Formats: sequence, C-alpha cells, structure tokens
Amino acid sequence: MTWNNEQSEALYNVTNWSAGLFGVNATGHMEVKTPLGNIDLKQLADDLQGRGIELPALVRLPDVLNARISHLAESFKETIEERKYRGKYRGVYPVKVNQQRQLVDEVIQCSRPYHLGLECGSKPELLIALPRVKDPEALIVCNGYKDAEYIEMALLAQKLGRNCIIVVEQAKELDLILKAANELDIEPRIGVRAKLASKGVGRWATSSGDKAKFGLGMSGIMRLTQRLQKANLLHTLELLHFHIGSQVSNIRAFKSAIKESAYIYAELVKLGAPMGFLDVGGGLGVDYDGTRTDDASSINYDIPEYAHAVISTVQDICDKKEVAHPHIVTETGRAMVAHSSLLIVPVLDVNSQLRPTEELEKIPENTYSNVDRLKELFSQLEEENAQEFYHIAAGIRDECINRFQLGLCSLPERAFVDELYSHFTQKLLTMYSEDDPRHHELEGLHRDLADIYYCNFSVFQSAPDAWAIDQVFPIVPLHRLNEKPTQEAMLADLTCDSDGRIDRFVSNWDITRTLPLHEKDHEPYYLGVFLLGAYQEILGDLHNLFGDTNAVHVAAVNNGKGYRILDLVDGDRVHEVLHYVQFDHHKMLGSMRKQVEESFQEGTITLPEGKRLLQTYNKGLNDYTYLGTTE
Repeated sequence: MTWNNEQSEALYNVTNWSAGLFGVNATGHMEVKTPLGNIDLKQLADDLQGRGIELPALVRLPDVLNARISHLAESFKETIEERKYRGKYRGVYPVKVNQQRQLVDEVIQCSRPYHLGLECGSKPELLIALPRVKDPEALIVCNGYKDAEYIEMALLAQKLGRNCIIVVEQAKELDLILKAANELDIEPRIGVRAKLASKGVGRWATSSGDKAKFGLGMSGIMRLTQRLQKANLLHTLELLHFHIGSQVSNIRAFKSAIKESAYIYAELVKLGAPMGFLDVGGGLGVDYDGTRTDDASSINYDIPEYAHAVISTVQDICDKKEVAHPHIVTETGRAMVAHSSLLIVPVLDVNSQLRPTEELEKIPENTYSNVDRLKELFSQLEEENAQEFYHIAAGIRDECINRFQLGLCSLPERAFVDELYSHFTQKLLTMYSEDDPRHHELEGLHRDLADIYYCNFSVFQSAPDAWAIDQVFPIVPLHRLNEKPTQEAMLADLTCDSDGRIDRFVSNWDITRTLPLHEKDHEPYYLGVFLLGAYQEILGDLHNLFGDTNAVHVAAVNNGKGYRILDLVDGDRVHEVLHYVQFDHHKMLGSMRKQVEESFQEGTITLPEGKRLLQTYNKGLNDYTYLGTTE
C-alpha cells in the first residue's frame, strides 16, 4: 500500500495541533513554516550532530514565537477596530511560564510593535523585568506574594519611567504599599485582584472561585476602596485583575468570568476610582491534541474567538453602565510560547513485544496439556470464534499463573504458556478493526503488545507535565513520513523509574495509548516532542541526575541555507548536576586518585589500568548527562 505525506499529517493530526506552524515537506520530513522559508527538522537534527551539538536538544524557534505573539495582538487589534472599542490592548507575558533569559528577551523583542510588557509573580521575576522592559507604553504587572523590598523596587522603578502596577492580592499588602509610598514620597499605581464567583474549567479550575489562593472578595475590595478614599489615594487605583486558571478549555468559562469582572470594574469607577485597566489574567489555552474540544488537553475556541469574547463582553457592559472602555490586559503566557520549543529525541533501541511466527515451531508438543491446548486454539482461531477463544486462552493463562504461584507449575511450562498466549493475542488483534464494538475488550492487549522505543531523554526533565498531570504533547517522527509506520509503540526514557515513559499520544481522532512509528534500522531515528515552550523547562527535575538538555535558538533565513543558529545554550555537564546535590567533583576525583594509588600498592591494579580508570572517570565528570549516540 502506498503512503504519502498527507496521510502522515492526518495520522499524527499535525494540521490541527500545529496552528499552521509545522508540517510535512515533500521529502517526508517535519518542518517549521516561517515567512522566510521552512526549516527542515531532520536536516537540523543531522546538522546539530555534525556541529558536535549532542542530542537530545531543545530547539527554540523565535519565528514561531513571533508568529504566536503577533497572532494574539493582531486578533485583539482587529476586534477592537471592528467593534469600535475605545480602549487599547496591552498584554503582558507572565515570566513564570518560562524564565529562560534568551526566551524572555525574544518575547520582549517580538512584543515591541504591540507594546506588550511582563507580568511578575515574585521578587526575582521583578528583578528580571526591570532592566528589560524599557517601552514607556508597556506594563509591568506585579503579582504574587510581596514584601517591603518587592514593593519598594516597584515604586522606585517609576523613576526610571517603568509602568509598574502593584496588584493587591492579599489585604495586608495595601499597608505595605502605603507605608513604602509615604516613605519614598512616590505615588503608587495600584491594582486589585478579585476573587470571582465564576470558576475556570480543567485541571486548574480550583485556582479560581471563592476558595482561590489569591485575591480579595467583594467585601475585601470594598474595604480597600474605602481605605484608599480615606487616605485621599483612591485615584491611584488603576487596575482590576482576575485569574480563572491555566489552560481553560471552554470559552463559556471565560465569558462568565469576564462578564462578572466587567461589572466589578464598572462599579469601582462609579465609586470614584479612575481605573483604566482590566486585566483578564491568563488561561488562554493551547490545543495540544488538535481535537478542538473542551477536554483538558484541548480548547473549544481559538485566539480570535477569545479576543472577541473579551472585547465584546467588556464593551457591552461598560456601555450599559456608561463607563469608559478600559485598556485590556491579558497574561496569556502558555498561548504565546508553547509552540516555540520542541525537543529532538534520538531513539536508542527497540524492544519488540511481537513474536516471530517461526518461534512457534520451537515449542514442544505433548509435554504440557495447557501448551497443547493453546496451540490448538491458535491454529483454529478465526473471526467467528475469536471472542470465545480469547476468553478460553485468557483462562488457561490465568490458571497456569495460579498454579505457578502454588509451586504446581514448572518454569518451562509457564514460559511456553506465556509465549503461546503472546502469539495468540498477536493473531487475535489482526482480526479486529479499531472501530469494532468488541474492540474495547481488547484495548489492553494493544498496549501489552506495543513495542517499547527507548529514547535518549528524561521525561522528568524535558516533559514533566506528561508525568505529573498526564499532559499530552504531540510526538511525531522527524523523517520517513512518506513511509507507512508499521509498529505500535510506547516511549521509555533513560531514567530507572517505571514512570519514565510516555503512553498517551495525539492521533487523528483521539488520545491513544500507542504511537505509530517506523521499524528502526541502522540509521538514526529521530522523534520530535512538540509544544514544550510553556512551563516544561522550568519545572524539569534532575531525576537520575539527567540535567538540562542542550538548547539551540534557530531562525529561518532565505539565503539558501534554510536556517541559522542564533544561540547555543550548553546543557548540563555531569559535574554541574553533581554540584546541585552538593558533590564537589574536584574532591571526588582526588578521592579516586587515592584509591587507585592504594590499589596499585596492593597489586590489584596496574599502572595502565589505573590511568585508564582515572581518565574515564574524569571524562565522565565533564560529559553531557545524556547518552552519547553512536550509530
């Protein structure tokens, strides 16, 4: 059967999750689509190896980042113009989503035409923002827990022309703000975060509503306005903020929250606060699986629909209440940066669960009754009796396991039964199509018989949400996409942890438990893990001391080369991750030298052997934490 690129795009649902930013080219390679030309990701993987940049490697794509930021800002601009809305769009990027310096700088560069700023949720993040946001029209929104030093920096930054708005998230913060403002003789710019009755949907819905961690309820907001009015500072209240969670999958949740917040905003204006900004927070989701549903890994809306929901809802309520339209602030970090990073992962080895048919001949006859019975079932298996025979075969295997646990079954009999059962189920699955109503009973067999593709990466370091919250990330071979994949696979990483695997995948119709892949030959086989730009780098941990991967910043060029590497951030070396856990590699090497010398004196090691051991040990301390790939 012939196979083409369009079928691969459909199989891996590329068109729907990629937002038009990725695709399959004429040579069957995954590519990045940019206005300056497309970047062939298989060629990039080969070229990285040729440059001596070891894989796995995180690839950051400024062109994709620019496309996402532009799409967000232009969607608001078009809606504002279409609706004749009288406020402006002033989005901010939440630094917490990905604090890597190179990415933050790229966000600021891409945001300049739209005067987008940064959101800080902590004092260290404010330290990042202050020297970088130089646009006098861009905001720095100060959220999170605050101490006196955090507030003092935000106030003094106004002397540099920074638009720092300090958002009150807990009642006691207002005392700190007013005290610092009085001591410094600087008038503060204040916002307040509201606890809405409206809640988000999805995994982070509990971060909103009456029991939310941050924000003031309606009585708290009233007390804040009264306190400011008493201090003759009500005119410093400029912004109302709310947040209903991350990755909000249903647009109706947004509409409800925006409506409630717009009424609060209008009432604050009626109370005498000038206001000016309505910050609708984050939550704008990413369609990780491309299904356009309200499932946790998807969204049932797009960016233009989101922008229209925000602008139209606020406009209608403000017009109804005869209040000036506020400038709209969003904190949509995930939607800005998720698409801009992918991980190139080499496959190291494959463990196939499928048994070659010729192995049946090696199983002896007339030795064990259960073995003979399974052989008979296998030979007589047909679609008409498949379901009945499956139940019989499963019963024989269960009975064999029970007898083995009682010491009544030998190891050879147990091994032969297991082997025959694998052959039986392998043959059985070829008789059922995926949409057969009886198929659900066999779903576990597909997983049991899936190949295990061992990959040179750590789930815990590079895609921690896949482990922690069952987040689905699109995974696609970077090449051979003009060939039909013949294997069903699950992915295993390098860690010695049973959770170090990925067994939920994006497909053309739903989340599946196996991933169609090609049979690995002697050539390198690369997979791409996409949409990793949001949260994954900063949440990654050092399970088994696998550290940060190499990271390359790659931009498209139209000079015939296709791309250029803008920057390389070296991944962790072994001695660096050892330092994180308080091991001194110099002392470790010194200790090894002493032990080698003692062993030489005792005659248990020769000088050449000792030299080689120390050289290997020293090299290991300075190596990449991931495996070297040799083909």
